[in-house]
Amino acid sequence: MNKFKLPLLLAAIVALSSGCDQAPVFPVEPQIEFLDISPKEVRNLRDSVVVRFRFQDGDGDLGRDNNAENDLLLIDTRHEDVAGLSRQDATIGYSLMLLTPDARKPAIQGEIAVTIPVVAVLPLPGNEEDDVRFQIELRDRAGNLAKGIDGSEEVYTDYIRVYK
Repeated sequence: MNKFKLPLLLAAIVALSSGCDQAPVFPVEPQIEFLDISPKEVRNLRDSVVVRFRFQDGDGDLGRDNNAENDLLLIDTRHEDVAGLSRQDATIGYSLMLLTPDARKPAIQGEIAVTIPVVAVLPLPGNEEDDVRFQIELRDRAGNLAKGIDGSEEVYTDYIRVYK
């Protein structure tokens, strides 16, 4: 009877350790999902805006060692409709800190909240108010551009109203 206890005990330990300590499996290309932008109405030169989104990354290569490059961009989509306003002029760049410096299991997921300064959401010239929406772009260290968790190619925030 004792000769059956050891293999059974080993099998139980293997089953428990493999079932309890599994990291989530995500694609190595990052994925994001817009959660919230607030407030929904902002006053020029008075209010800031917070954008929240969820991320997943299968190999955990989000963020920069030296924070030298902008790996997170929020792009004011109004540039597409206004002559003379370039995509670069309408882009706010952020550098994420290295999220997994010594990860044993690098698959990561979580939420990020970014604050946009008020000067970045001014109404366009001649307007007392404007509706603004941002495109969220996130790149990992391998250069992979995040797609939406829902499979979309581009991820956008909801619209907010900006008043002078």
